[in-house]
Amino acid sequence: MKLWQLLQQLKLEEQNLYVDWGLKMGKIIDRVSIPTTTPEETMAQVIEYFKDKEFDVMGVGSFGPIDPVKGSKTYGIYYKKTPKPYWSDYNLIGELKKIL
Repeated sequence: MKLWQLLQQLKLEEQNLYVDWGLKMGKIIDRVSIPTTTPEETMAQVIEYFKDKEFDVMGVGSFGPIDPVKGSKTYGIYYKKTPKPYWSDYNLIGELKKIL
């Protein structure tokens, strides 16, 4: 059993996406802030950040509304009426699974 885990946390807010890379014990190794623009621009920067990082667990927090129900056909997708421009119907969890 590992005594530590490398963790990634994504937190999307109205203006910025924050990425923390750290240890389970709460120590943050690195933190970046990425402007939340379009999904394509924002996620390209997330992919670039993650490409040389190793981690065991990822947590995702986000502006919404987003479907949080695992097993539902719209799991991880922003509902049609998200107030954030360009993000309606974007499959955040699906995209993260494809690239990570």
